[in-house]
Amino acid sequence: NGRRFPTIDEIYRWASAMPEADLPLDLTFIEDRLYATDFYDLALDEIPRKIGAGSIVRIADPVAGRADHWLLELEFTDTVTPEIVAQFFLRLQPVLPAEVAVALEWVVRSPQQEQIAQRMEADRLPYHDRIVRFGELVPTGTVAVYNEGVAAGRLLYVGEGGAALGDATSTDIVITEHVPDWLPPASAMITSDPQTPLAHINLLARNRGIPNASQAGIHDDAGLLQAARVHAYAIVITRGSTMRIALISAEQYDEWADRQIPTPIAVPPVDVADMPLVVDLADLVAQLSADGLTEADIAAWTSALGGKSAGFLTLLSTPGLTPPPDPLAITIRPYIEHIAPIRSTLAASITNREVVKDPRARWLILEGTEDYAVRFPSDRDSAFADEFTSTNPPGTAVGVVLAAGGIRALIESSAIDPETLQVITTELERTYASYNVSAGLRFRSSSSVEDIEGFNGAGLYTSYTGYLQPEQLDEEDDRDNTVERAILRAWGSYWSFEAFEERSLAKIDHLSGAMGLTVHARFDDDLERNNGVATFSFLRGGGADDAVVEINVQAGAVAVTNPDPNDVELPEIIRMTRSNGMISIERLAGSTIVEADEQVLDDAAAYELFGQIASVAALWRTRLNESLLEPQRVQTVVLDFEFKTMEPGWPRLDDGLTPYPARLIVRQVRSLDPGLRELPSSVRELAVPRDVLTRAALVATVRCSLPGVAATEHIEVLTDPLLVPDMGFAEQPLIIGPVPSATATCSRVVHYSSPRQALVGLVDSGGAFVIIG
Repeated sequence: NGRRFPTIDEIYRWASAMPEADLPLDLTFIEDRLYATDFYDLALDEIPRKIGAGSIVRIADPVAGRADHWLLELEFTDTVTPEIVAQFFLRLQPVLPAEVAVALEWVVRSPQQEQIAQRMEADRLPYHDRIVRFGELVPTGTVAVYNEGVAAGRLLYVGEGGAALGDATSTDIVITEHVPDWLPPASAMITSDPQTPLAHINLLARNRGIPNASQAGIHDDAGLLQAARVHAYAIVITRGSTMRIALISAEQYDEWADRQIPTPIAVPPVDVADMPLVVDLADLVAQLSADGLTEADIAAWTSALGGKSAGFLTLLSTPGLTPPPDPLAITIRPYIEHIAPIRSTLAASITNREVVKDPRARWLILEGTEDYAVRFPSDRDSAFADEFTSTNPPGTAVGVVLAAGGIRALIESSAIDPETLQVITTELERTYASYNVSAGLRFRSSSSVEDIEGFNGAGLYTSYTGYLQPEQLDEEDDRDNTVERAILRAWGSYWSFEAFEERSLAKIDHLSGAMGLTVHARFDDDLERNNGVATFSFLRGGGADDAVVEINVQAGAVAVTNPDPNDVELPEIIRMTRSNGMISIERLAGSTIVEADEQVLDDAAAYELFGQIASVAALWRTRLNESLLEPQRVQTVVLDFEFKTMEPGWPRLDDGLTPYPARLIVRQVRSLDPGLRELPSSVRELAVPRDVLTRAALVATVRCSLPGVAATEHIEVLTDPLLVPDMGFAEQPLIIGPVPSATATCSRVVHYSSPRQALVGLVDSGGAFVIIG
């Protein structure tokens, strides 16, 4: 439409302020990324080629002392010709720095690209001497573990002569040469090519808790390929810098699978009749703190406010902390009332037989046809969509949802009840009366299924910005960014495809959950000095306050929590350790967007962050222990934080008011501790520290006797070293009770053995046949 923008940020601000249906060029948002189907059609599929798309990647040579490689990396799905490859070189070399241009090589990423590479080399076509494979850059057998774990499944080779990526199911161990652009349902992912640590598939693997690793040349391993051809059952163990794959029988797999199925859970129903629509979180903390904020208080309010807002109750009650000012919570009540008229339609749609069994139907029912072809690009997928739509005409529950463009669109297209919206808006106007008209409010997803027992839910939902008086904004494109639109879009994100899939894997009743919202000032990009995440862990076995903090921080507004998978910039990584009251700092990696000698977070700022989040962790641990019996009290808690450092003037206030100073903002806290969901109630009640019990691999009662001496009984607990932090009882158990004599005769009763422990035991005992590692 003739518009021009000085920066990418300006494009995103313009697009975010418009109704998605009004965006030109078929632009749409996929999570936080502005996406154009037409661009990829032109860049990858159009004949003749009009646009080229790819990345320039720097990778170290495997031989020490040799120069780094500069790689031209095209999309995995990109169908190329020798002429297209040559065109990339001809266009790129004149505009690249000289040292990059002379070293530029094309790295092969797919079977089709390999065929073209071989043809170029055989016929000595232009740039045949600039072709490289990842196998040449990473020595065969080199293992990189991106996510530790233990899993079982059926081996599935994806690639030439094997299966397609879309054929994978949640029970498959996917083996592939090249790093795919998306992560299918899988029990483990193993690539031959190395992965980028913050690649999208790795982030999803972490979220699902599945093993993810690369081993150079593994796609050529004859034994593994033969096992994959018959879809053999196997175990994968990724730990540290090692990976093992071992074959097991169908009976062994079935026994493990029966124990692996999570117990279905649902959020307990909540009566919303008398629930407020909006809660001032600071006022709520003041009321609760009068009698002492307890674990029961947090649990009770989590069901009404959602996980994110409940985390603010701890942040706001921690002395000396600097959370976002003036935070409000929109409770789950308006969401529940909003979907009440369509609840039966939603229930019928998500339980539709085709929807339950096929991810393509789930995408259509959740997201509609928009971007369906991006995720499911084959002719077979297109035919499925046509048939699914035709067999579910308007008038049926599924037909109603499809006609609306999916559940998300159905929720977002229905106006909020005017009286409800007025109550919410009035409270927002009262709270943020001193804020400048240009100060956006961030409506952050706070679902009631975040941070519940056994399910973290981090990163599954989307937050949006709205303005109280958008009609007064200078930018015309911002004037559609209303409070109502921001709320509706955040509610709709509960029904995103990815969120639905993750809840399904965790056996969570989708309709039992609801979406609340946390509201505070938007973090303006131009005022953002840095942003990051930090994991705080109290350590077991040393001093009571010994702890380790892992920090990932990035300069400016370049995201750490949701990095662009197609333009990955690596963050600064810092580890801080407190032992016997002394804090040490290790700088493990620098940010890729600052100079090599610069620090995103200097030592003083790192110490400040450590101090603030340590105070939160101490309060969290104290509150948790007050809810437990003495023998069950914990030494360890593991918390995940999000933080930003903001420049002076955030949030933007009206003229004449004293601006806020520059400061660190701790904007979120959630627990990363494992839950007790899979443990029998009898085990939960044992006199064992809760932090040990939640990481238990084996729990047994041992009865020992000596001639002429009364028998004694104790509890033994072995812990899983893959659950952070390692409790230290992987080899020698924690003993609760009298330690028996070495000459005593003992018998044991096993109360609990984890599914993962069973797999590790099979490999260690020789009950599984190791073929890799």
